Amino acid sequence: MTTEKYDLHTIDYSVQGWDAILNTDMEKLDDMITSRMINTIGETVAQYDAVYLKSDGKFWKAQADGTKQPALGLMIESGVADDEKRIQREGVITNVAWSWTTIGAYVYLDGSTAGDLTETEPSSNAQVIGYVLSATSIFFNPVVIAERPFEIGGTWNAVLEDSMVLLRLPIYKACTFPEDLVDSNLYAEISATASTVITLKKNGTSFGTATFLPDTNPDAAVAVDKTGGKVGIPVTAHGLSEGQKIILDGTTNYDGTYEVDADSSTNEIVIVATYVAETFAGTEDILLSWAFFVAASETSFVANDILTITAPVTADTTLADLGWVIVGTR
Repeated sequence: MTTEKYDLHTIDYSVQGWDAILNTDMEKLDDMITSRMINTIGETVAQYDAVYLKSDGKFWKAQADGTKQPALGLMIESGVADDEKRIQREGVITNVAWSWTTIGAYVYLDGSTAGDLTETEPSSNAQVIGYVLSATSIFFNPVVIAERPFEIGGTWNAVLEDSMVLLRLPIYKACTFPEDLVDSNLYAEISATASTVITLKKNGTSFGTATFLPDTNPDAAVAVDKTGGKVGIPVTAHGLSEGQKIILDGTTNYDGTYEVDADSSTNEIVIVATYVAETFAGTEDILLSWAFFVAASETSFVANDILTITAPVTADTTLADLGWVIVGTR
């Protein structure tokens, strides 16, 4: 008879040929237990080095630098390039040369020396690879984490003043804001009367902007059925781009918040809506309460860099009561 989960043999004392049966079961166990693996290494490695899988299909020394990771294992034995060696994937590992200080503390992949481990969290690209059991032992269990979202939100509940700093924030941990600053935006409860640029700065240097445009009105013309669940709102030279949020107010059928669709043209704002025939008087409101941050390039911050949001040198006289979210990763 065999066991239920792994088909290992249950052996009575009367059974002959135990050696062959046990040999078969040992081979099954070796195949099934996943705490170790045998793989080709790409360079000279030492026992207990942390390693990652490179695009060439070989394991190389890992480092918390954003490229030589994630670490996937610790070397059980040393070797040189193209050797096939045993690598620990998880479980308890003891090394008499270690001298960990805090039982239960996280162990991280080191950011300075390839292959090394540390109890100090790197300022960027941190990867937890286990935790301390004793001065010479860790439980190895590498955590593979993709970039984590990092969001900064805030409000300013008043009218803007010239060159006002709306936010001054010391960054406490390394983070990066993408080139397009996707999902980073501002909302104003009271709209601007003229084009107004809000600036994002790193240590006093601009790296992103968001522009509030003044509210406007539709032309005195008809809504256009664009088919496919889209409607055209006639607005001459509206200056809006795809993704800009608008609020329609005072219409018969289209009051609400919308995004400017990619099908929009110079003199027509296209929105996603169910078409209902309507002739606009030209007095309805198109409220431009949203502004979206844009940036020319990716910008990275490290601990103690300062992020600021600033008003223009000459502030708009009505723009007020702002809320924002700045989205990056860390």
